[in-house]
Amino acid sequence: MKKHLYNVRWFIRLSSDLEPLLVHRTCQQSVHTSNAKDEGRVYSIIRGSSQGNLIGSLELDFSSLSVGDLVHLLQECSRERNRRFAVHLYYQMHGNGLDTHKHLGNYLIPMLVDVEEFDDANRVFYRVGDCNEWSWNSLINGYIKRGKPQEALNLYQKMRKCTNVQRDGHTFVAALKACAMLRDLEHGALIHEEIDKIGVLDRNLFVANTLIDMYGKCGSPRRAQEVFDRLPKRSIVSWNALITGYVENGQEHAGLRCFANMQFLGIYPNAITFLSALKACGITKAVQEGLCIHVEIERQGLMDTHPHIGTGLVDMYCKCELLGKAQEVFINLQTRDVVSWTALITGYVERGDSLQAILCFDQMQQEGIVPNGITFVGVLKACAAVGDAQKGQDIHSMATDLGLVGRDILVSTALIDMYSKFGLHEKAQEVLEELSVRDIICWNALIAGYAEYGHSEMTIQCFERMLQDGIIPDEVTFVCSLKACGNIGDLKRGQEIHEVVERRGVIEQSLIIGNTLIDMYAKFGLISKSQQVFDRLRVRDVVTWTSLMVGHTENGQDEEALECFSKMQADNIQPNTVTFLCSLKACGNVVAIDKGIEIHAEIERQGLLERDPAVGTALVDMYAKCGLLEIVHQVFHRLPFRDGICWTALMTAYAQVGEAANVLFLFDKMLSEGIKPNMVTFVVLLSVCRQGCLLHRSQTYFEAMSKDFGIAPTVEHLTCMVSLLGRAGFLERADSMIKSSPSCLDNVVWNTVLGLCKHLGSVEGGKECFQACLDV
Repeated sequence: MKKHLYNVRWFIRLSSDLEPLLVHRTCQQSVHTSNAKDEGRVYSIIRGSSQGNLIGSLELDFSSLSVGDLVHLLQECSRERNRRFAVHLYYQMHGNGLDTHKHLGNYLIPMLVDVEEFDDANRVFYRVGDCNEWSWNSLINGYIKRGKPQEALNLYQKMRKCTNVQRDGHTFVAALKACAMLRDLEHGALIHEEIDKIGVLDRNLFVANTLIDMYGKCGSPRRAQEVFDRLPKRSIVSWNALITGYVENGQEHAGLRCFANMQFLGIYPNAITFLSALKACGITKAVQEGLCIHVEIERQGLMDTHPHIGTGLVDMYCKCELLGKAQEVFINLQTRDVVSWTALITGYVERGDSLQAILCFDQMQQEGIVPNGITFVGVLKACAAVGDAQKGQDIHSMATDLGLVGRDILVSTALIDMYSKFGLHEKAQEVLEELSVRDIICWNALIAGYAEYGHSEMTIQCFERMLQDGIIPDEVTFVCSLKACGNIGDLKRGQEIHEVVERRGVIEQSLIIGNTLIDMYAKFGLISKSQQVFDRLRVRDVVTWTSLMVGHTENGQDEEALECFSKMQADNIQPNTVTFLCSLKACGNVVAIDKGIEIHAEIERQGLLERDPAVGTALVDMYAKCGLLEIVHQVFHRLPFRDGICWTALMTAYAQVGEAANVLFLFDKMLSEGIKPNMVTFVVLLSVCRQGCLLHRSQTYFEAMSKDFGIAPTVEHLTCMVSLLGRAGFLERADSMIKSSPSCLDNVVWNTVLGLCKHLGSVEGGKECFQACLDV
């Protein structure tokens, strides 16, 4: 208001020196100078208009109004935000040709901006042509208020080129705000240079504070600190801008240091300061600092006057995992709005107490609080975590009723993620299709959902559709899609995705994509391609080395795998469980006893034998393949937990040296300890029965396999039985067993029977087997 009064007085003084304005509807007449009586009439017009009494009939007689009178009218409309009268006045002035008058235009433009008639203000601006800085500033600010920072910045650039217009503090503040909204650091820095040239920074704290804020919002708290350090005088706004800049850019500790320095210098924090400090405490889990801030907030009584402070405290305590304190603050809030409820719900979700989050959501609704988008995101995560699909669908319906589904991308993405976790991929797909605009996050939620459930073909199809939509893939997209190609053996599409990765130039920067490519090519047996990707990686971790090792081992290159293991150790990369499993398997395959013992020693040093059953089993298997039964027993009996795989490994060790009796004894022992056998266990049993011609036992095991343990026979099981029956002269029973297991028929089985027919001299049986081989 003071600004407006100042401008009125300034213009009245200016207008007293002007020639009378000659305008009228049909002829030119003299415009009289306003007097006190006319000025009073102007104010009565405004007051009457604000009560809605004059708009319909008001027709101003411009012959009786001076420039000063019109200025008063324009300024009062701005001050009162009287849109109805302002629009009426503008159209009358336009009809009388006054909207092109330079001096009146410079008051008409700000008035139209103030009453949000921006298009009309823009038209007047370009009609007048030669506007002063007040009009320029009003129009720039108008663009900012309308959320059009780029247009504001463009207009500022035009203003710079006008030699007759002086930019002032208001101009720079508006331009810096535009840069902050655009996150345009480059233009913000250029405006900073202009401010320094003019020398505004040292004498205008408002400009300085806006500059600090701009640098913070543009991701450069260091430059914000430099500006702050130059200031001869700082206000609480200066400190708040600096602290907020640090916190919003992930430098929470620096923000808390500034908070402490401010108090040390005797500057009292306000609500904005506390909110930023609480956010920093929550992110860094600075419990003691948060508790001290809470005490100060209580001392100043800010929770009663600033509801957002209470919400900030709830959020801080939730992030610090002090949900009891968060609940205590929440209960004592005078007003619990959707923001405070959402903070508590989100806190429960992040803590892993999803059931409590859902209960809070229900209670919030009972109190008549309407959830917002962030509330829905939190409670949908909770539904996914507890596996409550029905509740999730109910919340989906509620979000749809509020018009959020398809419009709020965060809510829609949370729905896609939830349905994907439930395996309801069609529902997830429907939500995605409803979105008018789709981003990488919602696509990734769908793609990751398909990948998690092993739907590799759909994973790749979604990736291809996403590319068609013009969405640029990120790490998650590439990793899921490349894994899918490896899983279904689709080399062609895997290579196509690799080409997209190359075009994006991300292999050298993304270790996880590089590792996935190594793994994919290894699954296709293309170890040379895996090696090429490996060699290009600037940084390699244990996953990188292990992926290459597994590729070598799975493709029969065990010595190369062990060479990789040695190189990895030379690079000071610590092996993980998978690395040890792979290297032990390689040692067993090539009977590398010394290397196996060396790896065993490292496993002992890390204490993995007692902690990881898989490593113990791999050691048993490795020593068994190397024929070291004594060490096999030692390792086996040291294991704290022995599962079916471990027992089978020990049985295999005895089977390899032909000790069938021990194999059968171990099987009985395993069953007595309540350990369930697996498919491989029965392969070992039937193999030793075949070697020992134990037909009766083999039949017992074969029947028990499916009847007692629910294990369907495989080719290996059937081959063992057919071989035993054939050697015993029961070719008809062997033939009957084969025909009763059509899913297991392949050339291996029929070749086994063919060999038996030859051995027994059964010509007719041989012909039948030969024909069966051809049919297969």
